[in-house]
Amino acid sequence: MTDPYRILGVTRASTDKQIKDAYRKLTMVHHPDKGGDNAKFLEITQAYNAIKTKQDRSQYDSPGEDAFSQGGFNTRADFNDFSNAFRMHFGQRQTVTKNRDIHINYNITLEEVLDGVNKDVRITLPNNQHNTVNIKIPQGIRHGDKIKFAGCGDNTHSGFASGDLYVTILEQRHPQYSRLDNNCIVTQSIDVYTAMVGGELAVKSIDGSRYKILIKPGTQSGTRLRIPEAGFPIINTSRTGDLIVTVDIKIPAVTDTSIKIQDLKEEN
Repeated sequence: MTDPYRILGVTRASTDKQIKDAYRKLTMVHHPDKGGDNAKFLEITQAYNAIKTKQDRSQYDSPGEDAFSQGGFNTRADFNDFSNAFRMHFGQRQTVTKNRDIHINYNITLEEVLDGVNKDVRITLPNNQHNTVNIKIPQGIRHGDKIKFAGCGDNTHSGFASGDLYVTILEQRHPQYSRLDNNCIVTQSIDVYTAMVGGELAVKSIDGSRYKILIKPGTQSGTRLRIPEAGFPIINTSRTGDLIVTVDIKIPAVTDTSIKIQDLKEEN
């Protein structure tokens, strides 16, 4: 059985204070809240409980009938001792020891921003095993938002509570639409004639809805037209952003330059 003196890096000649100092240094490194391993932290705490006082060391070095003879760990050095020891030596701070939290990114499309997400996602645990977690992402979620799924993280160590899963949202670029706050932005081309005399323009929103908007005579390229409540849902509300249409005037290409060049020669 593993030697508690070796675990703590002390000798049998070490004092109570030296053993306590060694324990404190190790727990600061291996505490789960600082990214340490739960099993290692428990091992350190059990070792400390076995030899933390002169009386404990005497019992460990010459185990009696009440001691755990293999390795010298007292049978009372269980999970409760582990929690109590931490509170005793680091103040009365309450801590819940659990498996590690897991952080992942989710690349969300604008269609998923519109409709929300409810799907199973395969995650990799710290022990390189895999777990499938059902995640729900609300409509209107924003780029950079982080969602916590309690108890869906690491569950490697069965003696501890499961960690949590944190999902960071990364909004992906769309080939046609873009997003400004909760507004959906789209660019639509019109010909020069329509820009000059006016007319109607058919517009399709990201959810497939179709609208007709009025183009006024003399409309300039870059003009923005707004269709109310045809954009993205505003998260945790019943409201919706707008669809903003940016007008782009399409100038026809010149295909026959020879006539113009001839005209210029005649003028000269």
